[in-house]
Amino acid sequence: MKNTIITAILVILSAMVCKGQTGRWSLKPMAGMTVATLAGDAAADMKNGLGLSIGVESEASLCDRLGLSIGAVYETATVKYDLREVYGNLVKDDHKYRFRQIGVPLMLHLTLAKGLSVATGLKPTVLLSAKSISHIGGYYVVPTEDTFVYVVSAETMENGEKRYVDEEAKTSITDLCNQVGLEVPVGLSYTYKNIVLDVRYHFGINNTFKEADAQLRHLSVTLGYQFGL
Repeated sequence: MKNTIITAILVILSAMVCKGQTGRWSLKPMAGMTVATLAGDAAADMKNGLGLSIGVESEASLCDRLGLSIGAVYETATVKYDLREVYGNLVKDDHKYRFRQIGVPLMLHLTLAKGLSVATGLKPTVLLSAKSISHIGGYYVVPTEDTFVYVVSAETMENGEKRYVDEEAKTSITDLCNQVGLEVPVGLSYTYKNIVLDVRYHFGINNTFKEADAQLRHLSVTLGYQFGL
């Protein structure tokens, strides 16, 4: 049923806007950055983080104003939140979730004016890895060889060996995440002399974590060069 609806939409759009030559192909390598966050009941107080986007897309013109593209994109997405209210001065930086994924965007492009177009579609994703990253720094007491207790300052310590630590801890959380996802990208692009500036917002449809209501959403800004084939 869904395939029938999508086919019908393509046919209607083609009939409405299509005039002129079809069958032209282009290839566009692109690179840029992402700004990500998490949305959902379990994603309160999340802050935006920066990531990377590198990929390539191939587009076929259905007519002068309508095109269809498929691509492959490698993306990193970072989401941050503040733990200072819980751990005080021991936290040296925002806690981070960092995701690495491959996406396959299937997009429909509509030209609004010379060089200017809008696009939307579907983007299945495959998670490569997910990490929890924390940066802890401060004094701690070592009562025994096997345990330690963090404290805010040396003045709060009473017994045990006193040490100072400043380290970044990375923990894999890939097993806690869904390995396959689906996003709906909506974007705007401008082309000038084969150079393409592309801005897209990607709405995550499924939950990022298996046991939590939180969907990854991110903005991507890329610069590409379009080759005719």
